[in-house]
Amino acid sequence: GDDIHAIEVWNEQNLDREWTSTRGLVAADYVELLRRTYEAVKAINPDIIIISGALAPSGGWTEPDGRVSAIDDFTYFDAMIEAGLLNYADCVGAHHNGYNIGPSVRWDAVENDPTASFRGPFDNPHHSWSFRSTLETYANRIQLAGGDQKLCVTEFGWASTEDLDGSPAGFGFADDNTLEEQATWTIEALNLMESWDTVWLAFIWNFN
Repeated sequence: GDDIHAIEVWNEQNLDREWTSTRGLVAADYVELLRRTYEAVKAINPDIIIISGALAPSGGWTEPDGRVSAIDDFTYFDAMIEAGLLNYADCVGAHHNGYNIGPSVRWDAVENDPTASFRGPFDNPHHSWSFRSTLETYANRIQLAGGDQKLCVTEFGWASTEDLDGSPAGFGFADDNTLEEQATWTIEALNLMESWDTVWLAFIWNFN
């Protein structure tokens, strides 16, 4: 009915822990799921916004046993577009966990922070570290493919452990962020997205 305004179809399907399929991480398989969902939902209520599943900003990763456990999000994004993504999405889902650099910094312009304990953006330059580079590239590739969809950023934010007892495994970058940086960067990101005019919806995820 009118109680559901939008549906995001899946989540971070370029990671095998999120998309567990005997066929592996095949973008065309995801787009087929999206197509079926889009057509079914629109038949019930054409006003419901269909958001494509947001990818995890990531480089590619192959396990020692040869299993591909992650596909670079830009590579997967291109494959989704090739498979017809833009025919079945009113808005294109996106995620970015801001790590320990600000939202206006592009991946190839990160200045070294010798005090940072999490070294990814500084010692291993890659587009996936950068909020700005990730969202700008998604928007550019939609436009190049002839689409007019905007981005729906269903997760973004800067975690901080300043008032907590350390960070869980995989979230060491949060140890570098102060609460003041969290506040500043969150507002900066919101202002950037508004100024770009390529983002429709944005959801903070989360404050801890």
